[in-house]
Amino acid sequence: MQNLSDARKLQDIYDEKTFDRVLIDAPCSGLGVIRGKPEIKYHKEEADINRLATIQLEILESVIPLLKDEGLLIYSTCTVDKEENERLVRRFLERNNSYELDNKFFNTLPSPLKESPEYK
Repeated sequence: MQNLSDARKLQDIYDEKTFDRVLIDAPCSGLGVIRGKPEIKYHKEEADINRLATIQLEILESVIPLLKDEGLLIYSTCTVDKEENERLVRRFLERNNSYELDNKFFNTLPSPLKESPEYK
């Protein structure tokens, strides 16, 4: 049986420092899969992206107490929108200075992305 919950309310179910690792596959605009779902571009507005970014940040901040010390937090979306990715992560890190970005991930990116200014 699968236990479904709003990720923003997981503290109601789990104790603090329960998990070694947390993977957040965040609800997003889906703009990164537009090739497979071209209708997405007709249904998304800037307000949708801003609303999703707010939810994404709420999820991030509500699950971090569940992560053990020295735990690993992975944040993932299927969008290419900077508001839901780079800017959101930057905001999270500014508000939660005990976390840091693991830049080793960027070494695995294809060369054109590694050379992009966002990843330098």
